[in-house]
Amino acid sequence: MNILVISPVLPYPPVDGDRLRIYNFLKYLSKWNKIYLLSFIYKSEEKNVDYLNKICSLIKIVYIDKNHILFNALKSIFSSIPINIGAYTSQEMKNKVDEILKQEKIDLIYAYRIRCAPYAANKNIPAVIDIVDSMALVNKRRDEFENDLFRKLYIKIDYTRLLNYEKNLYKFFRKIFVNSEDDEKFLNTQNMEVIANGVAGKIYTKHKNKIWTIGFFGNIEYGPNYDGIIFFYKNIWKKISEFDKNIRLVIAGDQKNKLKDITKDKSIEIKGYIEDIDKEISKWDISLVPVRYGAGRQNKILKSWACGIPVVATKFAAMGVYGKNEYNLLIADKEEEFINAIYQIKNNKRLKEKIIKGGFLTVKKYFNWEKNLKKLKEIIRKVK
Repeated sequence: MNILVISPVLPYPPVDGDRLRIYNFLKYLSKWNKIYLLSFIYKSEEKNVDYLNKICSLIKIVYIDKNHILFNALKSIFSSIPINIGAYTSQEMKNKVDEILKQEKIDLIYAYRIRCAPYAANKNIPAVIDIVDSMALVNKRRDEFENDLFRKLYIKIDYTRLLNYEKNLYKFFRKIFVNSEDDEKFLNTQNMEVIANGVAGKIYTKHKNKIWTIGFFGNIEYGPNYDGIIFFYKNIWKKISEFDKNIRLVIAGDQKNKLKDITKDKSIEIKGYIEDIDKEISKWDISLVPVRYGAGRQNKILKSWACGIPVVATKFAAMGVYGKNEYNLLIADKEEEFINAIYQIKNNKRLKEKIIKGGFLTVKKYFNWEKNLKKLKEIIRKVK
Protein backbone atom coordinates (compact mmCIF):
# COMPACT_ATOMS: atom_id res chain seq x y z
CA MET A 1 0.00 0.00 0.00
CA ASN A 2 1.18 3.54 -0.80
CA ILE A 3 0.48 5.83 2.16
CA LEU A 4 0.71 9.62 2.08
CA VAL A 5 1.47 10.89 5.59
CA ILE A 6 0.79 14.57 6.29
CA SER A 7 2.41 15.81 9.48
CA PRO A 8 2.68 19.19 11.27
CA VAL A 9 6.01 18.11 12.82
CA LEU A 10 9.07 16.43 11.36
CA PRO A 11 9.00 12.92 12.88
CA TYR A 12 12.72 12.95 13.70
CA PRO A 13 14.31 13.00 16.23
CA PRO A 14 11.68 11.11 18.27
CA VAL A 15 12.44 12.95 21.51
CA ASP A 16 9.03 14.28 22.52
CA GLY A 17 5.53 12.86 22.62
CA ASP A 18 4.52 14.27 19.22
CA ARG A 19 7.51 12.94 17.30
CA LEU A 20 7.84 9.73 19.28
CA ARG A 21 4.39 8.54 18.21
CA ILE A 22 4.51 9.42 14.52
CA TYR A 23 8.09 8.15 14.13
CA ASN A 24 7.27 4.74 15.59
CA PHE A 25 4.09 4.50 13.52
CA LEU A 26 5.95 5.28 10.29
CA LYS A 27 8.88 3.00 11.10
CA TYR A 28 6.52 0.08 11.71
CA LEU A 29 4.19 0.70 8.75
CA SER A 30 7.15 1.12 6.36
CA LYS A 31 7.91 -2.61 6.72
CA TRP A 32 4.86 -3.43 4.57
CA ASN A 33 3.99 -0.13 2.87
CA LYS A 34 5.61 2.68 0.91
CA ILE A 35 5.55 5.87 2.95
CA TYR A 36 5.30 9.27 1.26
CA LEU A 37 5.92 11.94 3.89
CA LEU A 38 4.79 15.55 3.59
CA SER A 39 5.74 17.58 6.65
CA PHE A 40 5.89 21.10 7.98
CA ILE A 41 9.36 21.89 9.32
CA TYR A 42 11.29 24.77 10.82
CA LYS A 43 14.43 25.89 8.98
CA SER A 44 16.56 24.68 11.90
CA GLU A 45 15.28 21.11 11.38
CA GLU A 46 16.70 20.63 7.87
CA LYS A 47 19.59 18.56 9.22
CA ASN A 48 17.14 15.92 10.50
CA VAL A 49 15.32 15.21 7.23
CA ASP A 50 17.86 12.69 5.89
CA TYR A 51 17.41 10.43 8.94
CA LEU A 52 13.94 9.56 7.60
CA ASN A 53 15.12 8.32 4.19
CA LYS A 54 15.40 4.76 5.54
CA ILE A 55 11.67 4.56 6.21
CA CYS A 56 10.21 6.94 3.61
CA SER A 57 10.12 6.47 -0.16
CA LEU A 58 9.54 10.19 -0.68
CA ILE A 59 9.94 13.21 1.61
CA LYS A 60 8.53 16.64 0.80
CA ILE A 61 8.73 19.56 3.20
CA VAL A 62 6.95 22.86 3.73
CA TYR A 63 8.81 25.48 5.74
CA ILE A 64 6.98 27.18 8.57
CA ASP A 65 7.97 29.62 11.30
CA LYS A 66 6.46 31.02 14.46
CA ASN A 67 5.53 34.34 12.82
CA HIS A 68 3.55 32.46 10.16
CA ILE A 69 1.75 30.43 12.83
CA LEU A 70 0.97 33.50 14.96
CA PHE A 71 -0.30 35.56 12.01
CA ASN A 72 -2.62 32.78 10.86
CA ALA A 73 -3.80 32.13 14.42
CA LEU A 74 -4.81 35.79 14.78
CA LYS A 75 -6.69 35.66 11.46
CA SER A 76 -8.50 32.53 12.62
CA ILE A 77 -10.00 34.33 15.61
CA PHE A 78 -12.36 36.07 13.19
CA SER A 79 -13.35 32.89 11.37
CA SER A 80 -15.35 29.84 12.40
CA ILE A 81 -12.50 27.31 12.28
CA PRO A 82 -10.52 26.29 15.36
CA ILE A 83 -7.52 28.54 15.96
CA ASN A 84 -5.30 25.47 16.37
CA ILE A 85 -6.13 24.46 12.81
CA GLY A 86 -6.17 27.92 11.27
CA ALA A 87 -2.66 28.59 12.57
CA TYR A 88 -1.32 25.95 10.15
CA THR A 89 -3.09 27.22 7.04
CA SER A 90 -0.72 26.96 4.07
CA GLN A 91 -1.44 27.22 0.37
CA GLU A 92 1.93 25.60 -0.31
CA MET A 93 0.93 22.56 1.74
CA LYS A 94 -2.38 22.29 -0.15
CA ASN A 95 -0.54 22.49 -3.47
CA LYS A 96 2.01 19.83 -2.50
CA VAL A 97 -0.72 17.42 -1.37
CA ASP A 98 -2.43 17.80 -4.76
CA GLU A 99 0.91 17.44 -6.55
CA ILE A 100 1.75 14.16 -4.81
CA LEU A 101 -1.75 12.76 -5.39
CA LYS A 102 -1.41 13.60 -9.08
CA GLN A 103 2.09 12.15 -9.51
CA GLU A 104 1.90 9.07 -7.27
CA LYS A 105 -0.62 6.26 -6.88
CA ILE A 106 -1.66 6.87 -3.27
CA ASP A 107 -3.93 4.27 -1.65
CA LEU A 108 -4.40 5.95 1.72
CA ILE A 109 -3.90 9.38 3.30
CA TYR A 110 -2.75 9.42 6.91
CA ALA A 111 -3.18 12.82 8.59
CA TYR A 112 -1.27 13.35 11.81
CA ARG A 113 -2.83 15.71 14.34
CA ILE A 114 -6.03 17.67 13.86
CA ARG A 115 -4.22 20.65 12.31
CA CYS A 116 -3.54 18.52 9.21
CA ALA A 117 -7.17 17.43 8.79
CA PRO A 118 -8.02 20.03 6.09
CA TYR A 119 -5.22 18.75 3.84
CA ALA A 120 -6.49 15.15 3.88
CA ALA A 121 -10.27 15.54 3.76
CA ASN A 122 -12.34 15.40 0.56
CA LYS A 123 -9.61 13.99 -1.68
CA ASN A 124 -11.56 11.01 -3.08
CA ILE A 125 -8.98 8.72 -1.46
CA PRO A 126 -9.56 6.80 1.79
CA ALA A 127 -8.17 8.80 4.70
CA VAL A 128 -7.51 8.25 8.39
CA ILE A 129 -6.45 10.75 11.02
CA ASP A 130 -4.48 10.41 14.24
CA ILE A 131 -5.51 13.33 16.46
CA VAL A 132 -3.58 11.73 19.37
CA ASP A 133 -5.33 13.86 22.01
CA SER A 134 -8.61 15.74 21.96
CA MET A 135 -7.60 19.41 21.88
CA ALA A 136 -11.12 20.30 23.00
CA LEU A 137 -10.54 18.24 26.14
CA VAL A 138 -7.18 19.96 26.71
CA ASN A 139 -8.89 23.36 26.52
CA LYS A 140 -11.71 22.30 28.81
CA ARG A 141 -9.23 21.25 31.49
CA ARG A 142 -6.91 24.22 30.92
CA ASP A 143 -9.76 26.66 31.60
CA GLU A 144 -9.79 25.64 35.27
CA PHE A 145 -6.18 26.76 35.80
CA GLU A 146 -6.06 29.88 33.60
CA ASN A 147 -6.33 33.26 35.35
CA ASP A 148 -5.51 35.60 32.47
CA LEU A 149 -8.83 36.96 31.14
CA PHE A 150 -7.68 37.23 27.51
CA ARG A 151 -6.35 33.66 27.47
CA LYS A 152 -9.50 32.45 29.21
CA LEU A 153 -11.64 34.01 26.46
CA TYR A 154 -9.43 32.41 23.78
CA ILE A 155 -9.76 29.00 25.47
CA LYS A 156 -13.56 29.22 25.63
CA ILE A 157 -13.89 30.29 21.99
CA ASP A 158 -11.56 27.62 20.68
CA TYR A 159 -13.05 24.92 22.91
CA THR A 160 -16.45 25.27 21.23
CA ARG A 161 -14.94 25.26 17.75
CA LEU A 162 -12.64 22.32 18.46
CA LEU A 163 -15.36 20.19 20.02
CA ASN A 164 -17.62 20.66 17.01
CA TYR A 165 -14.73 19.97 14.61
CA GLU A 166 -13.51 16.85 16.41
CA LYS A 167 -17.00 15.38 16.74
CA ASN A 168 -17.51 15.70 12.98
CA LEU A 169 -14.22 14.20 11.81
CA TYR A 170 -15.96 10.86 11.18
CA LYS A 171 -17.67 12.41 8.14
CA PHE A 172 -14.30 12.79 6.39
CA PHE A 173 -12.11 10.03 7.82
CA ARG A 174 -12.59 6.25 7.81
CA LYS A 175 -10.80 5.96 11.16
CA ILE A 176 -9.89 8.44 13.91
CA PHE A 177 -7.05 7.39 16.22
CA VAL A 178 -6.53 8.64 19.77
CA ASN A 179 -3.92 7.75 22.37
CA SER A 180 -6.21 7.07 25.33
CA GLU A 181 -9.62 5.79 26.34
CA ASP A 182 -10.25 9.09 28.12
CA ASP A 183 -10.25 11.02 24.83
CA GLU A 184 -12.40 8.37 23.16
CA LYS A 185 -14.98 8.59 25.94
CA PHE A 186 -15.00 12.39 25.88
CA LEU A 187 -15.59 12.69 22.12
CA ASN A 188 -17.88 9.65 21.89
CA THR A 189 -17.99 9.75 18.11
CA GLN A 190 -18.02 7.25 15.24
CA ASN A 191 -15.00 5.55 13.63
CA MET A 192 -12.74 6.08 16.66
CA GLU A 193 -10.00 3.67 17.73
CA VAL A 194 -7.59 3.81 20.66
CA ILE A 195 -3.97 3.12 19.70
CA ALA A 196 -1.85 3.58 22.82
CA ASN A 197 1.75 4.71 22.70
CA GLY A 198 4.39 2.19 23.58
CA VAL A 199 7.57 2.87 25.47
CA ALA A 200 11.16 1.70 25.48
CA GLY A 201 13.84 2.69 27.92
CA LYS A 202 17.49 1.82 28.42
CA ILE A 203 18.48 0.67 31.88
CA TYR A 204 21.86 2.21 32.61
CA THR A 205 24.21 1.23 35.41
CA LYS A 206 23.14 3.51 38.21
CA HIS A 207 25.70 6.28 38.49
CA LYS A 208 23.61 8.54 40.65
CA ASN A 209 24.27 12.23 41.17
CA LYS A 210 26.18 13.08 44.33
CA ILE A 211 23.25 15.18 45.52
CA TRP A 212 19.85 13.51 45.81
CA THR A 213 18.03 14.54 42.62
CA ILE A 214 14.44 15.09 41.56
CA GLY A 215 14.00 15.43 37.79
CA PHE A 216 11.40 16.74 35.36
CA PHE A 217 11.59 16.46 31.56
CA GLY A 218 9.45 17.72 28.71
CA ASN A 219 8.96 20.54 26.21
CA ILE A 220 8.47 23.61 28.41
CA GLU A 221 6.73 25.42 25.55
CA TYR A 222 3.78 23.02 25.90
CA GLY A 223 1.26 24.71 28.22
CA PRO A 224 0.57 21.82 30.65
CA ASN A 225 4.33 21.23 31.13
CA TYR A 226 5.02 24.90 31.83
CA ASP A 227 2.06 25.19 34.19
CA GLY A 228 3.07 22.05 36.06
CA ILE A 229 6.71 22.92 36.69
CA ILE A 230 5.95 26.55 37.65
CA PHE A 231 3.25 25.32 40.05
CA PHE A 232 5.71 22.88 41.62
CA TYR A 233 8.50 25.45 41.86
CA LYS A 234 6.43 28.22 43.46
CA ASN A 235 4.34 26.11 45.83
CA ILE A 236 6.55 23.16 46.75
CA TRP A 237 10.17 23.40 45.68
CA LYS A 238 10.85 26.74 47.39
CA LYS A 239 9.81 25.20 50.71
CA ILE A 240 11.78 21.97 50.23
CA SER A 241 14.99 23.78 49.24
CA GLU A 242 14.76 26.05 52.29
CA PHE A 243 15.01 23.23 54.84
CA ASP A 244 16.93 20.60 52.81
CA LYS A 245 20.19 21.71 51.19
CA ASN A 246 21.11 18.14 50.17
CA ILE A 247 18.54 17.90 47.40
CA ARG A 248 18.28 19.47 43.96
CA LEU A 249 15.85 19.78 41.06
CA VAL A 250 16.83 19.10 37.44
CA ILE A 251 14.61 20.36 34.61
CA ALA A 252 15.47 18.84 31.22
CA GLY A 253 13.92 19.54 27.84
CA ASP A 254 13.52 21.94 24.98
CA GLN A 255 12.57 25.63 25.29
CA LYS A 256 14.42 26.14 28.56
CA ASN A 257 14.42 29.91 27.90
CA LYS A 258 10.83 30.03 29.11
CA LEU A 259 12.13 29.40 32.63
CA LYS A 260 14.16 32.59 32.97
CA ASP A 261 12.36 33.47 36.20
CA ILE A 262 13.82 30.51 38.08
CA THR A 263 17.29 30.22 36.56
CA LYS A 264 18.80 32.20 39.45
CA ASP A 265 17.84 29.50 41.96
CA LYS A 266 21.07 27.62 42.69
CA SER A 267 19.18 24.54 43.91
CA ILE A 268 17.89 24.00 40.34
CA GLU A 269 19.79 22.90 37.25
CA ILE A 270 18.00 23.77 34.02
CA LYS A 271 19.16 21.79 30.99
CA GLY A 272 18.12 22.22 27.38
CA TYR A 273 17.59 19.53 24.79
CA ILE A 274 19.20 16.23 25.82
CA GLU A 275 19.90 13.66 23.09
CA ASP A 276 19.93 10.61 25.39
CA ILE A 277 17.10 11.31 27.80
CA ASP A 278 17.20 7.72 29.14
CA LYS A 279 20.73 8.28 30.39
CA GLU A 280 19.72 11.53 32.06
CA ILE A 281 16.62 10.05 33.74
CA SER A 282 18.67 7.12 35.03
CA LYS A 283 20.73 9.52 37.16
CA TRP A 284 17.67 10.76 39.03
CA ASP A 285 16.26 9.50 42.30
CA ILE A 286 12.69 10.58 41.46
CA SER A 287 10.94 11.51 38.22
CA LEU A 288 8.47 14.31 38.85
CA VAL A 289 5.24 14.74 36.84
CA PRO A 290 3.27 17.69 38.33
CA VAL A 291 1.08 18.10 35.21
CA ARG A 292 -2.42 19.32 36.16
CA TYR A 293 -4.27 19.33 32.82
CA GLY A 294 -4.02 18.10 29.24
CA ALA A 295 -5.23 14.94 27.50
CA GLY A 296 -3.96 11.55 26.40
CA ARG A 297 -1.20 9.78 28.31
CA GLN A 298 1.85 11.13 30.10
CA ASN A 299 4.89 9.78 28.25
CA LYS A 300 7.02 11.17 31.08
CA ILE A 301 5.63 8.51 33.39
CA LEU A 302 5.98 5.71 30.84
CA LYS A 303 9.58 6.63 30.04
CA SER A 304 10.50 6.86 33.74
CA TRP A 305 8.95 3.45 34.43
CA ALA A 306 10.85 1.93 31.51
CA CYS A 307 14.10 3.40 32.90
CA GLY A 308 13.43 2.03 36.38
CA ILE A 309 12.96 5.37 38.15
CA PRO A 310 10.21 5.95 40.79
CA VAL A 311 7.55 8.50 39.87
CA VAL A 312 5.65 11.14 41.84
CA ALA A 313 2.72 12.46 39.79
CA THR A 314 -0.57 14.29 40.08
CA LYS A 315 -3.79 12.30 40.09
CA PHE A 316 -4.53 13.71 36.64
CA ALA A 317 -1.18 12.61 35.18
CA ALA A 318 -1.54 9.12 36.67
CA MET A 319 -5.05 8.65 35.30
CA GLY A 320 -4.11 8.01 31.66
CA VAL A 321 -1.40 5.42 32.37
CA TYR A 322 -3.20 3.12 34.84
CA GLY A 323 -1.34 4.76 37.71
CA LYS A 324 -2.14 3.38 41.17
CA ASN A 325 -0.91 5.02 44.34
CA GLU A 326 1.80 2.98 46.11
CA TYR A 327 1.72 0.34 43.35
CA ASN A 328 3.50 1.96 40.39
CA LEU A 329 3.85 5.58 41.57
CA LEU A 330 2.97 7.97 44.36
CA ILE A 331 0.12 10.42 43.76
CA ALA A 332 0.34 14.02 44.96
CA ASP A 333 -1.77 17.08 44.19
CA LYS A 334 -1.39 19.35 47.20
CA GLU A 335 1.76 20.91 48.61
CA GLU A 336 2.05 18.61 51.63
CA GLU A 337 1.29 15.54 49.49
CA PHE A 338 4.22 16.28 47.17
CA ILE A 339 6.60 16.81 50.08
CA ASN A 340 5.44 13.62 51.84
CA ALA A 341 5.71 11.57 48.63
CA ILE A 342 9.24 12.79 47.89
CA TYR A 343 10.49 11.92 51.37
CA GLN A 344 8.64 8.60 51.43
CA ILE A 345 10.70 7.52 48.43
CA LYS A 346 13.85 9.01 49.88
CA ASN A 347 13.49 7.26 53.23
CA ASN A 348 11.59 4.04 52.44
CA LYS A 349 13.66 1.71 50.25
CA ARG A 350 11.03 -1.05 50.26
CA LEU A 351 8.31 1.30 48.97
CA LYS A 352 10.68 2.70 46.35
CA GLU A 353 11.49 -0.77 45.00
CA LYS A 354 7.81 -1.72 45.05
CA ILE A 355 6.69 1.17 42.84
CA ILE A 356 9.65 0.68 40.47
CA LYS A 357 8.55 -2.94 39.99
CA GLY A 358 4.92 -1.86 39.56
CA GLY A 359 5.98 0.57 36.85
CA PHE A 360 7.83 -2.16 34.93
CA LEU A 361 4.80 -4.46 35.10
CA THR A 362 2.43 -1.72 33.91
CA VAL A 363 4.62 -0.93 30.91
CA LYS A 364 4.87 -4.61 30.02
CA LYS A 365 1.10 -5.12 30.21
CA TYR A 366 -0.23 -2.00 28.48
CA PHE A 367 2.50 -0.11 26.63
CA ASN A 368 4.29 -2.57 24.38
CA TRP A 369 5.02 -0.94 21.02
CA GLU A 370 4.89 -4.20 19.06
CA LYS A 371 1.50 -5.17 20.45
CA ASN A 372 -0.06 -1.73 19.93
CA LEU A 373 1.38 -1.28 16.45
CA LYS A 374 -0.01 -4.63 15.31
CA LYS A 375 -3.46 -3.23 16.05
CA LEU A 376 -2.65 -0.18 13.92
CA LYS A 377 -1.43 -2.37 11.07
CA GLU A 378 -4.62 -4.44 11.03
CA ILE A 379 -6.88 -1.38 11.07
CA ILE A 380 -4.92 0.28 8.24
CA ARG A 381 -5.04 -2.92 6.20
CA LYS A 382 -8.85 -3.03 6.37
CA VAL A 383 -9.49 0.62 5.48
CA LYS A 384 -11.21 0.85 2.12
